[in-house]
Amino acid sequence: MPGGRGSGSLVKSPKLLCQLIDLVGSTDIVSSVCTGSILLAAAGLLKYHAATTNKSAFDWGRTFGHE
Repeated sequence: MPGGRGSGSLVKSPKLLCQLIDLVGSTDIVSSVCTGSILLAAAGLLKYHAATTNKSAFDWGRTFGHE
């Protein structure tokens, strides 16, 4: 899952988040780059998985995750 400048608005897109859930359900391996991990977290796909993101977005990314 790529990240980058558009991630901020995409985390609020129910259509994209539902598409991510469908895509992840049909594959064995998922990877992300930069803030793409935040999109996966916003879709609820990182629960019980360790992940990281760009250091400048780390605090924002934690708002979508689970401790």
